[in-house]
Amino acid sequence: MADETTDTVGIRAPEGDTEIIETDYRIGQDNITAKVGPFGLDIHNPVFLISGLAVVMFVFYALALPDQAEGVFSWLFSSVTQGFDWFFLAAANIFVIFCLVLIVSPFGSVRLGGSEATPDYGYLGWFAMLFAAGMGIGLLFFGVSEPMSHFSSSLGGTAMEGDVRTDWAPVGGAVGDEAAAQRLGMAATIFHWGLHPWAIYAVVALALALFSYNKGLPLTLRSAFYPLLGDRVWGWTGHIIDIVAVFATLFGLATSLGYGASSIPAEVLRRAMDRFGPVFTQGFGMTELAGNVVFMSKSDHVRAARDAPGLLLAAGRVGALAEVRIVDENGEDCPTGEPGEIVVRGDQVLSGYWNRPQANAEAFRGGWFLTGDMARMDDEGFVYIVDRKKDMIVSGAENVYPREVEEALYQHPAVAEAAVFGMADEHWGERVAAAIVVKPGAS
Repeated sequence: MADETTDTVGIRAPEGDTEIIETDYRIGQDNITAKVGPFGLDIHNPVFLISGLAVVMFVFYALALPDQAEGVFSWLFSSVTQGFDWFFLAAANIFVIFCLVLIVSPFGSVRLGGSEATPDYGYLGWFAMLFAAGMGIGLLFFGVSEPMSHFSSSLGGTAMEGDVRTDWAPVGGAVGDEAAAQRLGMAATIFHWGLHPWAIYAVVALALALFSYNKGLPLTLRSAFYPLLGDRVWGWTGHIIDIVAVFATLFGLATSLGYGASSIPAEVLRRAMDRFGPVFTQGFGMTELAGNVVFMSKSDHVRAARDAPGLLLAAGRVGALAEVRIVDENGEDCPTGEPGEIVVRGDQVLSGYWNRPQANAEAFRGGWFLTGDMARMDDEGFVYIVDRKKDMIVSGAENVYPREVEEALYQHPAVAEAAVFGMADEHWGERVAAAIVVKPGAS
């Protein structure tokens, strides 16, 4: 029977028949409490202190010794993913099988909170909270982004630096085979967003809920190990379990950095990659295109940093859901390497602006959407954003693209930031001007 006198601070006592685990441990007995101004402080000693100190040391190491840290982390990532890839796949499958067994076994009928517990919210409320807590935006964003990213990475193939694999292609990639790259992209996405992640979420959540709301133990991961470890979970064995859980949560969130909105100067990107490592992805798109149509994968960034620095200027390659062309003022395809306007068509492109016939007439030509962005495409299919069409400077009948001038300015060792723009000129029509911020100590 439930013990109504159980000291479960912040956790409701079970309702009805259940089996409380009797232990001398009291929730919060190891905590440090304090008050800092209007804020209260309640942290676990030593889990919080060790986890916090380790995170600070990790960040300091990465910032103070970026080159060494990049080598260490790249080696560690490659070693774990290549040496234990079988374990990740097997573990995820075991979670799915375990959940299916729970559904059809008597254990699946165990009521969380006790045999007489009733839900605090209905199905609609629970699903609303579930998708509002991150899963919704994850599905909406990564439902498009992840297949395209895996597709692009697969086309890029594998890349090695010594014995370390530095690409992000699923399995072995699919260089030059778009159909195979599409299959790999969808397979990797389904593995990440299908039954496997939900099974992992469910097992962890069920373990926390069962041992807290049915067994009267603290709402912490160590409690799930009580049947195996007994009272040792209240000592250093349990502390280590919780510390590892903190690390897995924190460092599992920071795996990539995406950038877009505007082209990043190649020199700035190179410095960022030197500092943070091969974690960058890029996409080109707009609201009218329902997301990105050009993708620059992590493996493309690695290749650019390793032996193709010109690729640092690229926005990526065209994805599988849209057609992209670079055209001149007459709507004809530009020769390879020549700048023109990006035009797009495909299922993900809007059909038109609502009740705006004039805007539709200006935005569409022959079924192609005119983006207003100027770019060039190389012989590998990489798209290089030159500038916005309206930002182009026409000086003496010559087209000058501010971004290209900015890229040249960034090559000067004294330039920290630069912005190029056009100014009226009586003779040339427009002249090129620049606002420049120099680096500290430079002149």
